[in-house]
Amino acid sequence: MDTGNSRSQGNKYDKIFRENMEAALPAILKHLLGMEIAGYETLTDEIQHTRERKPDVLRRVTDNAGKTFVLHLECQVKNEKDMALRMAEYYIMLLRKYRLPVKQHVLFLGKGKARMPLGITEDEFHFRYNMVNMSEVDFRVFLRSPHPEEKVMAILANFGTDGTVQALSHIIRDIHESVPDDLAKARYFRQLRVLAQLRNLNIKITEIMGDVSSYFSDDKDILYRLGQERGREQGMEQGMETARLAEKELFVLNLLQHTDFSDDRIATLAAVDTGFVREKRKKSKAGRT
Repeated sequence: MDTGNSRSQGNKYDKIFRENMEAALPAILKHLLGMEIAGYETLTDEIQHTRERKPDVLRRVTDNAGKTFVLHLECQVKNEKDMALRMAEYYIMLLRKYRLPVKQHVLFLGKGKARMPLGITEDEFHFRYNMVNMSEVDFRVFLRSPHPEEKVMAILANFGTDGTVQALSHIIRDIHESVPDDLAKARYFRQLRVLAQLRNLNIKITEIMGDVSSYFSDDKDILYRLGQERGREQGMEQGMETARLAEKELFVLNLLQHTDFSDDRIATLAAVDTGFVREKRKKSKAGRT
């Protein structure tokens, strides 16, 4: 996914995308990449990369004609000026490692059409990869699948003449009808809400759910469960943050008690602000008086 300032945001989208990718992959291969596949296997071996990045999706694929090749997919949220160079690096490493033809595709998940160079043309080197703009793919392609993981991907596709409200209503209704378990529904609706941010949709998923309440006999219960799930996630995150802070505090107190390090040095070692160390030193001294 994306690098730079958008890395943390991209990681969030990447996690959601990966959760649904396995179920959506057959449709992506057939409808987006035009591949008729007889079978594929996941390639789990890591390849060395100068920036220590792993390919987003890496498969050894055999098509219906009996040809075997390495399929490499990258998922991109924002435009990256050096995308062609990055894909070329992957290409050489994959070709060297597997000694098979390599087919590369970038799935652009962001809003609008990608504006990245699709290849490299030099006097002694020519290279090109393929780009698929999700915003140009008919969202109904994903809704035809019986798998809710694949239906979620529809939110990144082209709504055509349906409009945002109608398309989102269609997506939400299809997921609701295909998932019997309420907790699972809440999870998929959370994924929709996260992926909707990629398209900068002005209308939130939960608001759309309110607008299409006629589709649901238990919409209030779904929203309640969605809120419960979000609350549990936030509670877990807060608990983990509290535990991390407690560990840092204990580390700082041990350094204060058993070393003569300066506040600045302790702050550096504990990865906290100097003010935090000063506060703990002050309390530590007060406790000894």
